[in-house]
Amino acid sequence: MTNGLRFPTARLRVQDAEVLEQRARSLSGVDSPEEIGAVEARMLVAFRLDGSPCALEIGVLDRVVARLGPVIAVAGAGPDCCGVAFVDGRPLAVLDLRGAVTGTLRRPDELRSSPALLVAVGGQRQALAVEAPVELAEAAVEARAQQGAGDDGRAVGLIGLTRTGLSLIDSAWLRRWVASRRT
Repeated sequence: MTNGLRFPTARLRVQDAEVLEQRARSLSGVDSPEEIGAVEARMLVAFRLDGSPCALEIGVLDRVVARLGPVIAVAGAGPDCCGVAFVDGRPLAVLDLRGAVTGTLRRPDELRSSPALLVAVGGQRQALAVEAPVELAEAAVEARAQQGAGDDGRAVGLIGLTRTGLSLIDSAWLRRWVASRRT
């Protein structure tokens, strides 16, 4: 059913298209039309690790939870496992991604209100505790990291830095890191 109202179509007249295009390019940081194709925007989940803004490509994640809820310590769990949290009624091993950065794992009671990134590696779904806020973002990589960054096991593997200042974590490194943790 329609109410019978009709709105006129707005028409814009551009006086100087070249000047507008030049201003748009300067705002976007792209200097020439050739560069437009070179800019690769990625869909990301942004979060913090030890206060630093980080991101991960959304495709590597199964889901994101805003709060882990109670994390239960498990006797006999590997040294990298902070405990178990129930998400959607299923127990998931909780790994502290911030602990990978700082070298100090948080206690289970400290993770209760932490957001988590849920990933499946080797057929097992695990929760990676991060720091809030967790947001969706779209950004292009501006500076690329050195090949092999993070492969020594002491640092988070990075792809590079986005134009918005996020350190983009390498999805392949993350999968290897999760697979190597004993839970």
